[in-house]
Amino acid sequence: MIQINNSSTNPFLNLALEEYLLKQKDLKEKILILWRNEPAVVIGKNQNAYGEINLPFVEKNQIHVVRRMSGGGAVYHDLGNLNFTILEPEDHRQNQMRVFSAPIIRCLRKYGIRAEFSGRNDILVEGEKVSGSAQYFWKNRVLCHGTLLYATDLKKLSNSLKVDKRKIRAKGIASVRSRIENIETFMAKKISLEEFAEILAETFFEEVGEKRCVVDLSEKDHEKIAALKKAKYETWQWNFGQSPAIDQVREERVRAGQIAVAVKAEGGIIKSFKITGDFFERNPIEVLEERLTGQRFEKKEIEAVLRTIPVSEYIFDLSNEELIQILFS
Repeated sequence: MIQINNSSTNPFLNLALEEYLLKQKDLKEKILILWRNEPAVVIGKNQNAYGEINLPFVEKNQIHVVRRMSGGGAVYHDLGNLNFTILEPEDHRQNQMRVFSAPIIRCLRKYGIRAEFSGRNDILVEGEKVSGSAQYFWKNRVLCHGTLLYATDLKKLSNSLKVDKRKIRAKGIASVRSRIENIETFMAKKISLEEFAEILAETFFEEVGEKRCVVDLSEKDHEKIAALKKAKYETWQWNFGQSPAIDQVREERVRAGQIAVAVKAEGGIIKSFKITGDFFERNPIEVLEERLTGQRFEKKEIEAVLRTIPVSEYIFDLSNEELIQILFS
């Protein structure tokens, strides 16, 4: 087994690194990567981005949103969160998450923390979740990765993943919220995340009976990873356009009256846009609805369209900002 040295905290780059190693690198042995991300919400492959994130909070706090290759639920990352990735050159199409979690549990027990594997993919301490994992198969290879809540900002985690309680019906796999806690809370003697990461890496190598070996990727490797990041992981199409179909209704009372907006979108593109309520029309509302149909269901895109076709030209006393608020708050 080898450990890939990775100091990047860019979530787009780190997910591109995983895919590159899995799909483009010649794997001859097991690979371990320990890594961290600056604040980000990482959603599962089959999830609806709009149904998983608190968009106003995420935007206000400059939290990245990125989709990963594997399934499972949405997770929040920050620099207090340690992530692990294991790549195996061979797989048997089985759930390997329990196997890959064993060194983590052993590491935690070194500090007197009674951790246990639970369900499909969780590690619990005293009934509270400190780690979740997911896996992805490609050809004859398997990738397993997961999070370790060490000193994560749990308030931001909760606020980032808080789904709006107003009417929203979104197809796709919804995340299951669990009771969570930081590993640091259970430590009798506090140590830094960096120190914990070193001990964890040593434990992974102990598990396979090998001496720890850390290697750097080549400049050519880094160039290919950067290209993949730009072409895929930084794109709206991958992170939001891949979202399953949306069928949502949002409603608010504003100065113009009671406004309800019904949106149907597929692949991130608006297929139907309908505004109803007790408002007064200035011009036929159908013109505005038709103009917004076919656009990306994205805040910046809708704002750009509305700069060319002001809402107040169609609904008395309703501003562009108020319509955006109804759609994305």
